[in-house]
Amino acid sequence: MPTILCIDDNARILSCRNEMLEIHGYDVLTATDGPRGIELARDHSVDLVVLDYDMPGMKGDNVAEVLKRKNPTLPILLLTAFGWEIPETLFQMADGYVQKGQAPTVLLEAIEQALAVRKRGRPIKGLPPKEERQAG
Repeated sequence: MPTILCIDDNARILSCRNEMLEIHGYDVLTATDGPRGIELARDHSVDLVVLDYDMPGMKGDNVAEVLKRKNPTLPILLLTAFGWEIPETLFQMADGYVQKGQAPTVLLEAIEQALAVRKRGRPIKGLPPKEERQAG
């Protein structure tokens, strides 16, 4: 099964996400901060990253930049409650976007789509227009 790296500073949410993804057959790695997530991506074969933006210390855009520099084809899904605050550069690096608080099936569908598209080698669609992110 694919390995998903989840990076989020909220340990409770991260634990729930880990359990949900494992129930659906994914291997899951978790990190509560950007530097640990980068370390895990370096040390393990990761198929996709689910990344929070608003984290203390190293924000999601900095994490994504490092991850994409090391592996430009690594899909990154943003999972955040702060869509209106996310820098445009992060949306350009991201391969998908899921608003926190949506049903778990929305995240699962986004993961499945991103993994399928990566396998075919095409760009991933589905990032919301900037206006929709600002309405959040």
